[in-house]
Order: sequence, then structure tokens, then C-alpha cells
Amino acid sequence: MSKNINSTAIIEDGAYINPSVKIGTYSIIKKSVSNGENTIMGSHVVIDGVNTIGKNNDIVSHNSIGQATENKKDNKEEQKQRIW
Repeated sequence: MSKNINSTAIIEDGAYINPSVKIGTYSIIKKSVSNGENTIMGSHVVIDGVNTIGKNNDIVSHNSIGQATENKKDNKEEQKQRIW
């Protein structure tokens, strides 16, 4: 494992991690993810789905990219208008 990837991070087989990428504690990178150069991920970041992260990104701690929404309401119009 790269010195830029924390030992507690989970990187699934098949994920592409550029050698310059830094990955923080307890982050999870799923198999269909590709990370561009010089990207920094904080702790507890989850990247799932078929995603390509470009270069020079800073993904702060506790972010989730590519996972299904937790909001499963049937009323799509209500979801669009609701401000979180």
C-alpha cells in the first residue's frame, strides 16, 4: 500500500488510485472508482459506483460520492423543492 494511503483505508480490488492521491483514515474506495492525480481525501470518505474523480480535488472528511440517496420518498416534486 502506498505511503499516501492510510493503513485503515479500504481500497477494493479494481479501483485505480493514482500514486499521488492521498487517502485519509477509514475511507472506502470501491472497485469501479478511478482517482486522478493530486487528489486529497480526508477521513471517512466513501466513493462508490462507477465514478472518475479528476485531478487536483480536495474531498473533505465524511463525504459520500456515488451512493444511493437515503431519501426514498415517492413524491419527486416534494424532494426537488425541499431545502436541506
